[in-house]
Amino acid sequence: MTMMPSIQENTIATDMLPPSKLAQHAHAEQRSSHQERWSEANMQQAIKTWKLTDVEIEQLRTLKGALSDVDHFKCTPHEVVRYIRGPKGYDQAEPIFRGMIDWRQNCDEDIDNMLDHYKPPRALYEYAASSLLAGVDHDNDPVYLERAGEMDGYGFVTRYESSTMRNDVIWRRELTASGAWINDYEKKHGHLPRQITVVYDLKGLSSRHMKKGVGAFFKEAVGYTADKYYGVAKRMIIIRAPSIFRMVWRIVQTFFAPEVRAKMVFAGKDHLATLREYMDIDILPPCINPDGHGQAARGFPPSFEAGLIPDDFDDSDELCSYSGNTAYSSFSSADSELTSSTTSNSSVSGKPLLKGSLKMSKCGKLFHLDLSSLTVFHHHK
Repeated sequence: MTMMPSIQENTIATDMLPPSKLAQHAHAEQRSSHQERWSEANMQQAIKTWKLTDVEIEQLRTLKGALSDVDHFKCTPHEVVRYIRGPKGYDQAEPIFRGMIDWRQNCDEDIDNMLDHYKPPRALYEYAASSLLAGVDHDNDPVYLERAGEMDGYGFVTRYESSTMRNDVIWRRELTASGAWINDYEKKHGHLPRQITVVYDLKGLSSRHMKKGVGAFFKEAVGYTADKYYGVAKRMIIIRAPSIFRMVWRIVQTFFAPEVRAKMVFAGKDHLATLREYMDIDILPPCINPDGHGQAARGFPPSFEAGLIPDDFDDSDELCSYSGNTAYSSFSSADSELTSSTTSNSSVSGKPLLKGSLKMSKCGKLFHLDLSSLTVFHHHK
């Protein structure tokens, strides 16, 4: 088989990925009872993971009884703690949690199984630089990077209907909540993830982001994240904001509730100095930290390049089925050049698994499969 020995696979085709441990649990939980989901063992695990105070433990036990009629796999101690600690506090935890469950059960999209069936448009997959990183912050909580300033927001809203844009936002939030990366995190840290630190990069923000439709989409995305994925973000660090941000902020600050704005950290000119306060900056990709080695977490779109969508970009050119936690394949390499060799003791079957070409990213040395000349065959000795 012809392969690149110096290249290590970062994400693979969905039909080659096992479902995440959390996803496996989710399907099992759909068949389990409230009593089973809220077992004392699960309660104690949540108490330990979140390091709950005596007051929070009592609140959690109270909500266990109050939510006894909610038959949904999301109704677990670990999930409900996030609502207790959410921006609006314990008093609003139950109604907000019930609202989220109602949305999932009555939405036109099959949200609970979205990772198994959703197909992200290629332009959004390749040019919307918004993914969880493989590293963690100083609290061992995951870090999410979004490069809004470099993204072609106007190109997206003129290319896609609002429902397509909304579904992509939901898909990325579902990846954060239930993606394959959770396997890696739980194996390393011994517990499910709690909350995340968001790094919001505004380098490249311009008047193009103020064109018709962009603000409306951003407002909807903020609303969906705040209401349907409540309490996930513990802080948002805004970096590299250009002077035009002051004008933009006068408008968009109203999209965020006061308690959410209170969690925002605005970095100064030395954005890396600010980021060092919260994380090892080596986990960041080179587009944020020139000396960083960060990559997207398993299952997430791997590129952080963003940029304008080419006029001749063809969304119909699909690479593979997206049935699962990742759609495209990517490869990362410590080398700057591709090399190839043939494994002498291998035989190659006649059915290709993937077809495409490799291109090198400027941010993170990522190689993306795209339909063209490359064919990867299943091989065996």
